[in-house]
Amino acid sequence: MSKRKLHKVPSEFKLTAAAVMTFADDDEKSLPTFTLNAYNGGPMRFWQFYHPVVIDLRGLKVGAKKRPALYSHDRLKPVGHTVGASKGVSSLALEGVMSVDTEDSRMIVSAAQNGFQWQVSVGVKVTKIVLVAEGKTVKVNGELMEGPLYVAKKSELQEVSFVTLGADDTTSAKIAAMQADFTQEGSNMKYEEWLAAKGFDGDLTEEQEVSLKAMYKAEMADLKAKADANKGLGKVPVNLDAAETPAPVATAADAVAEVRAAAADEKLRIIDINTLEADFDGADKIKAEAIKGGVTVIEAELNLLRAGRPKPPAIHQHAPTATPDVLEAAVCLATSLPAIEDHFPEQTLDAAHTQFRNQVGLQEILLAAAFQGGYSGRHRISTGNLPDVLQAAFSTSDISGILGNAANKHSLAAFMHTDQAWRAIVATKNVADFKVNTSYRLGADAKFKKVGAGGELSHGTLSEESFTNQAETFGRMFAITRQDIINDDLGALTQGPKLLGHGAGISLNELIWKLFMDNLAFFTSARNNYAEGADTALSLAGLKTADTLLRKQKDAEGNPLGLKPAILLVPTGLRTDALGWAHDTEVNETTTANKAKPKKNPFSGAFKPVDTPYLSDTDFTGNSVLKWYLLADPRVIPVIEVAFLNGVQAPTIEHASADFKTLGIQMRGYHDVGVAMQDYRGGVAMKGEA
Repeated sequence: MSKRKLHKVPSEFKLTAAAVMTFADDDEKSLPTFTLNAYNGGPMRFWQFYHPVVIDLRGLKVGAKKRPALYSHDRLKPVGHTVGASKGVSSLALEGVMSVDTEDSRMIVSAAQNGFQWQVSVGVKVTKIVLVAEGKTVKVNGELMEGPLYVAKKSELQEVSFVTLGADDTTSAKIAAMQADFTQEGSNMKYEEWLAAKGFDGDLTEEQEVSLKAMYKAEMADLKAKADANKGLGKVPVNLDAAETPAPVATAADAVAEVRAAAADEKLRIIDINTLEADFDGADKIKAEAIKGGVTVIEAELNLLRAGRPKPPAIHQHAPTATPDVLEAAVCLATSLPAIEDHFPEQTLDAAHTQFRNQVGLQEILLAAAFQGGYSGRHRISTGNLPDVLQAAFSTSDISGILGNAANKHSLAAFMHTDQAWRAIVATKNVADFKVNTSYRLGADAKFKKVGAGGELSHGTLSEESFTNQAETFGRMFAITRQDIINDDLGALTQGPKLLGHGAGISLNELIWKLFMDNLAFFTSARNNYAEGADTALSLAGLKTADTLLRKQKDAEGNPLGLKPAILLVPTGLRTDALGWAHDTEVNETTTANKAKPKKNPFSGAFKPVDTPYLSDTDFTGNSVLKWYLLADPRVIPVIEVAFLNGVQAPTIEHASADFKTLGIQMRGYHDVGVAMQDYRGGVAMKGEA
């Protein structure tokens, strides 16, 4: 029985363009904005499609809702949002603001300011796409266009992303299409295109080929006959929207004839569907749904053909034929990885679900890699063949990659569920090695002095301050035991990575907060960045004191730095108070008559409130339920810095076959990071009590 592969309309293609970013120099509180011309309304060519593609802007739903702006299409990396969209007859323009303060958004803005030309990829979900056949025309986006081409009739804007390189250099959209719905095919459609439009995207038997080719010829002949009948009569061609071509004037007799003909056609349609031959359970239900849904006899027969396809025998040993990416997705599906759609393409997830039904086991994963490594033994792991399976599995890179990638995804999720308050107050730095890394801040006695009659200028002097940091390695190990493998316990693959990710998050927090809180020599009265007393409580008076101290900080030459408060850091017990001071526009004072008197809050919107339970944790030196901090933007002058080796901020998880003394699989996690205090001028500490 011969089989053939079919071409399917792709489910995804990308369009990108350069973004234009603007910056407000006159107002420090203004956020950077971006604009882009997303689409010019014309046809576009992609290698995945036989014909050009046009997005019908009339059917593009933009909506009033703000859409997220992401970095590289990563939902875990938001950098801003859209604030407006302009859709014309033949153009789409978007405007947005960099509203999320993260390392990624700061990097994007900094690069743009330095002249880097970002590209933007716009995500659009397509729900209906039609084919205009060769020789036919369609009016779309104000232009009359000739087929063959595809028209995306209905779509919806999803998100916009900053990317370094896109699919091409001129366009600016990413379209994630659903299964294409060809509702108005032209009579010149190729057989392969017709099959793809009908949903036949797999192997076909010879019998099915014969039936389908007959249906294809009948449908094309019918479409051609209708098109020929319309020529010269002022009627709408089959591939055009009725709203775009004037309808012919009809008489009352024509209307009656049309009603009678339609009634007769409907009765014949029902009779023909009911007489279709189909000998399997559920065929009658499919016929009833076809009659109710108003589908053609050909469509009804196609539905019966699909449902009547012979089912292949169940195969329980999938692993040897599965690709590494499908196996990895199967592991993550079986272990319920959060937001799994952010980590795998839709096609990979579909393949994993089809092959394994979310029930892949630990033995199946190991056997898959073992077969690829040359193992030819039993399809079941026991105490007798376990060493041979492990040796063959780890002789290739596939198993380490599958286990490592799945483990790192679970580890990252656990790592991100630890306290992340540190991200708001630290400056992050990428280092290339484990050597002591020194950074410098240049200063100078550069104040202008009056020039004498002789015109001679006096020399200024340069100075510099240095700050050091050094990355070190922290890590732990776990094991997947022989018992776990024999018991086929897939949970053993994820429990260890979750513990390692959580442990890395706890370890990093301890490094940061132990150093930051043990700060009696860093925040001092002599440095004018510390105050104590009853009026240093988190109140209007305390905020005034802290704000004044921060704004009066001077550089090494004695010149005011002009710092402004950006972060209000408090223990968790003061969180609600901090939120009030950061966002409320008024505060209430009590008069002698014991009545509330509203007063304007001068600090509303002046800083971002950040809280952490570590500040009041009694296991840490310097803990306090009342002490709080007012910090400058760490991008300007940081009080603390975290260095990551090669910029990798999350822990790394690796797997390997255990050594001779241990039966099982070893799992290790490590994190290369360093923490160091930086410039004391970047913040002030308030004791909060006498």
